[in-house]
Amino acid sequence: MLHLFEACGIELEYMIVRKDDLVAAPIADELLKAASDNDEEWPDEITVASTGWSNELVLHVLEMKTAEPTADLAAAEADIVRSIDKASAILSERDPPCMLLGTSAHPFFNPEKEMRLWPHGAGEIYATYDRVFGCTGHGWSNLQSMHLNLPFANDEEFGRLHAAIRLLLPVLSALCASSPFLESRRTPFLDTRLEYYRTNQSRIPSITGDVIPEPVFTMQEYHDLILEKMYNDIAPYDPDGILRGEWLNSRGAIARFDRMAIEIRTMDIQECPGMDIATAAFVFLMAKAICEERFAALPAVKRIRTQALADLLNDVMRTGRHAVITNEEILAGFGLTEAVSVRALLQRMLDTLLPEFSSLCGGEAFNEGGFAERIQFLLDHGSPAERMIQYMQSDTYELDPSRLRVLYGYLARCLTENRPLPPHHP
Repeated sequence: MLHLFEACGIELEYMIVRKDDLVAAPIADELLKAASDNDEEWPDEITVASTGWSNELVLHVLEMKTAEPTADLAAAEADIVRSIDKASAILSERDPPCMLLGTSAHPFFNPEKEMRLWPHGAGEIYATYDRVFGCTGHGWSNLQSMHLNLPFANDEEFGRLHAAIRLLLPVLSALCASSPFLESRRTPFLDTRLEYYRTNQSRIPSITGDVIPEPVFTMQEYHDLILEKMYNDIAPYDPDGILRGEWLNSRGAIARFDRMAIEIRTMDIQECPGMDIATAAFVFLMAKAICEERFAALPAVKRIRTQALADLLNDVMRTGRHAVITNEEILAGFGLTEAVSVRALLQRMLDTLLPEFSSLCGGEAFNEGGFAERIQFLLDHGSPAERMIQYMQSDTYELDPSRLRVLYGYLARCLTENRPLPPHHP
């Protein structure tokens, strides 16, 4: 059993699109079959280059993840890059040729016309989701993210970790938001994915809550106050209990007692795995520092009201690193007494934690392109969403369709070349 911060698990979701026109390609099942070395007709999970590949709710999305929890995120990045290369080679041989695409929302995907659910294996679960909630909207079929799983070994570790993650959740979007466009238009959000995520199960409010989890710090309380309420509320819609599982919980971080980890789900996937893994390393180190009470005593972190954190999250979804933290409870949780921008807060955290990156990235922290330098890039130049908006050069919410396609074609190259979108247009 893993204790706090001995390792972590990372999951990354990628769109599959046609190369020529970037239209979503619902062929994840065919890709998994082509990459598999077993005889299973429609595998839903395989291992390639020490990386797990698996299906998602819809057929145009593929998940890649660390096959096992790891503390060597540099090695994890290398494995994921090899997996992307493998998938790209298979997809490019198709007719028409296809490719993977990063960022968290397809810019002109029409879910009512193009969404196709995964029909194999666990298809009964997805069909039940569709029956209860209706999965044709963007909130179900056009939300790609990175999940970070942080383990705990006992009740005390769970309480510390849950408190730390609650405090961090509102500010993470400032680093990784990548969904400013939907249906060929700019939205009011840098992180449109989270706005849809926040509302896509509103029929049963207890499933998502306020995205920020409630201040619950023991496993039994979590079962009693969060999971059981959610199970009871969905029971009339799901009498066979098909959706009765911890994964039904859609808060921004969910307890996975089946694997003794908390899964962070608020992070948009970025344009390349290097930026995602660097962000995961930074979140890992920030959560560790908070758990170790390096900024504030844990009681101060635990007493922060959910609504205060949710209000900050909603602000960061719109304004990213420029959002200003004024709430005294949140400031106290970070050991601060005066209002501060999210960018300044994260810069302070980065400066403090800089020497610790080498423990997660094979000694690369101070080399060109190392994890810490990538976080500095995000703080200096903004999330992918900020740079994407900059590239489009539009003062209105209307976008030039041809320029949008050029941008996402460039983003696809960023993925295969494992490099960030530069701060100025290519």
